[in-house]
Amino acid sequence: MKKFMCVLLALVMIFALAACQSGNSNGSANTNTENSANTNDNQNTAPASNFPQKTLELVACYSAGGGHDIMLRTIMSIIQKYNFTGATMTVNNVTGGSGSKGQTYVYNHKGDGHYLMSNSASIITTPITIDLGFKYSDFTPIAMFCFDPQVMVVRADSGVKTMEELMAKQNVNVAGTGSGSIDHVILNKLIKVTGNTTLNFVPYQSDGESMTALLGKQVDALSTNLNTIMDYVSTGEFVVLAVSTPERCDMIPDVRTFKEIGYDFSIAQIRSVYCPPDTPKEAVDFWVDILKKVWDTPEFQDEYMKANGMMPYWAATDDCRKIYDEQYAIFAEIMEEVGLAYWSKK
Repeated sequence: MKKFMCVLLALVMIFALAACQSGNSNGSANTNTENSANTNDNQNTAPASNFPQKTLELVACYSAGGGHDIMLRTIMSIIQKYNFTGATMTVNNVTGGSGSKGQTYVYNHKGDGHYLMSNSASIITTPITIDLGFKYSDFTPIAMFCFDPQVMVVRADSGVKTMEELMAKQNVNVAGTGSGSIDHVILNKLIKVTGNTTLNFVPYQSDGESMTALLGKQVDALSTNLNTIMDYVSTGEFVVLAVSTPERCDMIPDVRTFKEIGYDFSIAQIRSVYCPPDTPKEAVDFWVDILKKVWDTPEFQDEYMKANGMMPYWAATDDCRKIYDEQYAIFAEIMEEVGLAYWSKK
């Protein structure tokens, strides 16, 4: 961990990660909840304990079809396939407020480990943008699974083929998920390093909505994570202009990094899960045990992470918190610098 954190800080101001891999995303696009059906009863189950005692609720802070939703539904399907627990499970999409409604929902279930929240950088960025009365460190960290690269994309029929061409345009509208999100931070970094103040961020409630806006020509470009748009890249509808990782991605090897183009920063999304504040140790141990089993399966390693161009990285509980502590310091500085922190608006 110590070595990793040193590399994390040394590469750039943000995150250090290896080049990502290749593929596209999997997952159900149902909107609210799904109940589980146990299969493969001969497989191993989690250690016996008094937990869980009721339905396990996997909370996605964004709409169905987005990165949060896909990850949770992938996890749930793997748990069901291998019968890692006999408990009933459900996915609940609690959307709105750049993730703040979902975070507030889970926060208000203090001490109840039956709620597991999917998170990315929004658990850090949203409470920096909005004074919610809590921040990432108030939640109980369970596990981090991988890094997820960010990209800038346009429609193939836009006539824009390079990042330089996009930046040369005036009044460019760029879609993303929520004000103060990592999508928003990337655009503000571009404004800062290029001086192009005509770039406009257009926030949407979910990845699905922002992709629809680009497809419908309501915006000129989209700032998002790579796995969300790979289906459209594969069909030729979207063109990726730049990737956020320090090195190029194996999935899109011809696409230059922001740094290669001349924009001196690197930013990547973290995929992780949290429980409410004050979650009992028994529940924490239950989730860590089951999720490590999920992480080790070929379905998660190959069909989810590798296929979606993610960098696998397992961390649990305190190790997970250390990574977020480092990222909070970095994000808070950046967001205050560009006027996105709520305290800088007072």
